[in-house]
Parts: sequence; structure tokens; C-alpha cells
Amino acid sequence: MRKILFLPSFFLILGYAEASAQPTDISSEPDQTWVHQHTGTGFPARLGGFDRSRIRDLTEDQLDIVVSYKDADQKDVLTLYLYRPAINDVPLWFETARQSLMVGGFAQFAPELVTETVFTPPGQLSTAGMVVSYSLTGSESKSTAIAMAPLNRWLLKVRYTSAKYDAQSLADEIPKIVSAVETGDIIEQAPEALAVKPCAKKLKLKSKVKRFRPSLVDALIGGAITSTAEEEKSDPDKPAETVTYCRDPGEYGRWTVFRANESKNSYILPLGDSGRALSVYRNTLSGAISGDNRRRYTPVHMKLGQQDIFTDINVLPVPETLVAVINQGAIISSSTTWPDEGSTITIDSGLATDE
Repeated sequence: MRKILFLPSFFLILGYAEASAQPTDISSEPDQTWVHQHTGTGFPARLGGFDRSRIRDLTEDQLDIVVSYKDADQKDVLTLYLYRPAINDVPLWFETARQSLMVGGFAQFAPELVTETVFTPPGQLSTAGMVVSYSLTGSESKSTAIAMAPLNRWLLKVRYTSAKYDAQSLADEIPKIVSAVETGDIIEQAPEALAVKPCAKKLKLKSKVKRFRPSLVDALIGGAITSTAEEEKSDPDKPAETVTYCRDPGEYGRWTVFRANESKNSYILPLGDSGRALSVYRNTLSGAISGDNRRRYTPVHMKLGQQDIFTDINVLPVPETLVAVINQGAIISSSTTWPDEGSTITIDSGLATDE
């Protein structure tokens, strides 16, 4: 059930990443498994030869958890992340994490791809997990790896850098690490993980946009839409098709554009590899209701527990322009996506009286 609230008019300037509380340490008994409050996931005190050293909450409600492990000589680094992504898709976030690694600090050590493969996480019946491993040169570390596994509506990410294992051996260790994390008895089955491929053609994106004057209808429609995949459904009587993301082949600097089912009218722009993203999609419903047949696109800031809807624009923008639209724009409505039981839509009250 959706609950709709009208709150005082607001105008927010947002940065690239989701505004959140400062990371806070979570206390735990050093010799006992720490259990995540929302998922029941247990992180052992000792894992794969490592001792748990730190647990941090990057949000205010354990929606993004970082669990650090250290070995005796502190040359190997193991970090586990548990977060509730705005879009529940392993290949999308795995590819984002892989690309983030290549443009990050490890790029200076000339990482060489050794293996990229899939594995079957605990409780799953298919190869729903993904791992990539690189060998490193010019560093004390021999290898580094990233893995992603589904955990019901959440994602478990593993980052492992080793001075002991070569890249292939490190890749072989990853499924053991994931299996050692304790999960609940009920595991939702996830689809087989398939590598993200380039889209067949790149989108025609524009650098200059014009904003529409927002209305109450826009705010209500935007707040009610919880996924850009909705825009892709042409026949509501047909079952929802599986969403497969491709990587737009255009060159956008630091940004990578992903498209659901080769969409020509929408895209996803991840903000880092921890589940947050911007999106923009063709909004045909607002124009149909208002009688305005001009093309319009809705920008969305997709956070871990909420989606913020911004004023419609007239074209599908390049990533830099979409970021600017979000940074400089007004939120007209927001829709909570956490907790799972229902959602609350918050509307800018100024739209209710503005004619």
C-alpha cells in the first residue's frame, strides 16, 4: 500500500553521491559472529584465515555495510560489502565494480585479466554469482579480485587483494569466502548471471536540455513509478520480461551508461559501485494525461531506500548533463523503497496549489 504525503515545498542541491550520515562503527564481540539486522546474514569472527577487524555502517539504517578482515602480517586485504541496491541486478553492479577497479588506484599496477567467471552461491540453484580476478605488477600484491553474489533483495560484494595467491588461485578462493558467510534458511532464487555486453548501437544523447514546468500530475506519476523497467512494458497484460542490461558503446568520460533491454528511451547511470544510481526515462503518461504531446523525460535519483523524482526535461541527456540536472534541480516527489512493506510518496506541496 502506498501512502502519500504533502510536505512543504523544497528545493535541494545534491552531489554525485547519495547524501547520508557519516560512516559509523558497529560494535561486535570479537570472537562471535556478527549478524546483520535486516537480512540475518552472519559475518564470522574468523573467515578464510582472516580475523574480523571492523564493521561500518555507511547509512543510518544498515542499508550499506562494510566488514573488514585482516590477516596476521596485514599484507592481504579482505573486505565484504552488504547493501540493498536501488536496482536488484548482479551483472549490472558487478560490471560497475569491475570498471571502477580499472579506473581506480589499481590501474597504476597494470592489472592483467586472468579470469572472469560465474559460480553458484550458497542456497542458489544456478550460477548467480560472478567473480573477476587480475594479476598485478609493480606491487607487493600478486593479485586482486572482485565478486558479487545475490542475497535475496540484497547484494554481497567481496573485494580480496593478496600477496600470497596468484590471480587464478585467488579466484578459486572467492566461492569459499562467500560460502563461509552465514545466510538465513530462506534464500530467494536469483537468475543466472550473464556478463553485461555492449549495446548494439549507442544512444543519441543531447548536452542541452530544457525543463518542463512541473505539475501535481508529474509528481504523482513520478512518485508511483519505482523502476525504469516500467517504461519498457508495452503490453500490461503480458508477464514482465526479464531485464537484461547492456553497456552503451558511447564514450562518456568517467561515466558508464547502462540500458535495460537495449532501451532507446532510458538509461541507468551508476554512482559508484555501491547500489546508487541516476536514471532517466521517457515519460509518456504525464503528457497523455495533460494533453501535451511533446516528448518528455523524467530524471530520477535512485538511492538505497528512496527514489527522488525531478522536473521533466525535453531530451535524453548526456551523463554530465543528467548529473547537472540532478545537482541543480528541484525534487518534485520522492518514493520510499525501504522497508519493503509498502511505500510512502512525498509530494512538493507547492505543486498542489500552483497553477
